[in-house]
Amino acid sequence: MPTDPRDLKDTIRQYLGNLQREVDSVALYRALSVEERKPEIAEVYKRLAAIEQTHKEFWKQRLSELGSQVPESTAGWRTRTLIWLAHRYGPDFVLPIVSTQEQADVGHYDAQSEAVAGGFNAAERSHARIIRAVAASMPNMSIGPLANALRAAVLGANDGLASNLSLVMGVSGAHLASRAILVTGLSGLVAGACAMATALRLTSMPSMSSSLCIRGAPHNGFSLFIHRMRSRISRLILGRPPHRRDFQRQ
Repeated sequence: MPTDPRDLKDTIRQYLGNLQREVDSVALYRALSVEERKPEIAEVYKRLAAIEQTHKEFWKQRLSELGSQVPESTAGWRTRTLIWLAHRYGPDFVLPIVSTQEQADVGHYDAQSEAVAGGFNAAERSHARIIRAVAASMPNMSIGPLANALRAAVLGANDGLASNLSLVMGVSGAHLASRAILVTGLSGLVAGACAMATALRLTSMPSMSSSLCIRGAPHNGFSLFIHRMRSRISRLILGRPPHRRDFQRQ
């Protein structure tokens, strides 16, 4: 047991983080076992939940020994979101996320002597292998597209929140009225959404530039507009004047 107050505080904080991780794992695997229709896979989820429950009780006991108050066992918002998605769309929908999360957590207990002595690090690696095997056994289970979509959603949400929050904070510093601050925030939100939608549209067009370079290739008005804008921008970057052909109608 640490004797220095600062070390004791750091240890309690670490144990609380470990406890929350186990609480989230127990809640998630129990929910997956309930929603899973295949009995053999549901049994796997139940066993994983039982192991995580053992780890949870271990950290609760360690916190009690240090004289710390043990908080109520409540799953975090990320886990609650995964549980809702599993209930709404089935466990297979969230399985790629769970597999990625387990793979990322395999080394969490490696630097904690008590956890290593209890075999927690080996258990985490075993859980990652089991979930990966379950995901591989699912027919038509493609982790790549869903992971890419989730990555884009997270990055887009973070970017939108950061830029809009900075905008609202800057306007608030000017001591404007509350209505003006609200309108500014909503305008920034709409502008960010339109920018993201436009960028997604432009990046999702397959080989538009190469197809438009072919003489006589069919194209619509929007594709022609994008092609002309790209030509103008590239010429401006290279220091060349826009070509007359960029302004001609076809």
